[in-house]
Amino acid sequence: MKALAFLKHAPALCSRSKYLLSLRSNFAHFSSSSSMPPTPNPEPKFDHEMAELYQRVAKNHYHEAGPWKLMLRTIQDSNIVKSSSSFQVLDLASGHGEPSLMIAQTFPSQAKVISTDYSEEMVALAQERSRGVPNMTVQQADMQSLPFGSEEFDIITCSYGFMFPPDKSKAIRETYRCLKPGGMLLATTWDRLPMMELVSGIMTKVLGETPPPPPLNPMSLSEPNLFEKMLMDEGFVNVESRRSTYPFLMEDDEFNFKRSVMLVKDKLQELDAWEKAREAHNELIPQFTTFDDDGRDVMDGSTFKYTVCYKAEN
Repeated sequence: MKALAFLKHAPALCSRSKYLLSLRSNFAHFSSSSSMPPTPNPEPKFDHEMAELYQRVAKNHYHEAGPWKLMLRTIQDSNIVKSSSSFQVLDLASGHGEPSLMIAQTFPSQAKVISTDYSEEMVALAQERSRGVPNMTVQQADMQSLPFGSEEFDIITCSYGFMFPPDKSKAIRETYRCLKPGGMLLATTWDRLPMMELVSGIMTKVLGETPPPPPLNPMSLSEPNLFEKMLMDEGFVNVESRRSTYPFLMEDDEFNFKRSVMLVKDKLQELDAWEKAREAHNELIPQFTTFDDDGRDVMDGSTFKYTVCYKAEN
């Protein structure tokens, strides 16, 4: 999942990457024994260790009901692809390079794909993964101020990105600007995230009261019809949404704990509440996990809204 952790941010930064960047603190020290305060850093970076952690979590998105294969199937079935010998794709908030890489590899001679992310470390990881894929390039970009010309792309994809920009309308407006007339936007936003419910439960036990939503909230566009209205307000037409649910695989106990409390890592560090959080996690986690048909331990119920819309023809 791309919902990881939070930090103080300048309003111009691309949201989802800032959301990820706050996890940069040395992961080796992210444990119940941690008591040292984080080293101040006015320009935090998403270090390589955390980039690898994100890649490990993001494997869940390859599920058949997950966002990336759903986007790919939509592109394959689109009139844009069927009626053109070539097309341009921009992927926003790509993280380690998906669904950019899947799209580029599926259409090696037809698509030119640009993968973008705000984090330089994630850009580097995407570049490494796309080495040898000639029709895909990777660059740093802020969703709120895209470094591309107007009406440049036939298709824009954004998986779990629009929930986080400080100015969401500006990010949508920039997306609209970069699309060609008749171009298509494919976007996913979280509708239900059991991990967030688990985090809230952990922090309720730690604090003794219900915590407020985090400052950068992966559920910020979960209100019914909110995202669709924002898209239409910026000019998008034929806006259609549907929902899809897929599981997240559980792994070893230590990784599961760290993944569960990443959203509140800084607060736990401040309170020196690691042990209390671990006890709360161990108590609550059975309520959020089950076994799938293959006997794997999973956290089920992660549900996203998949929205497809278009820029009107001239």
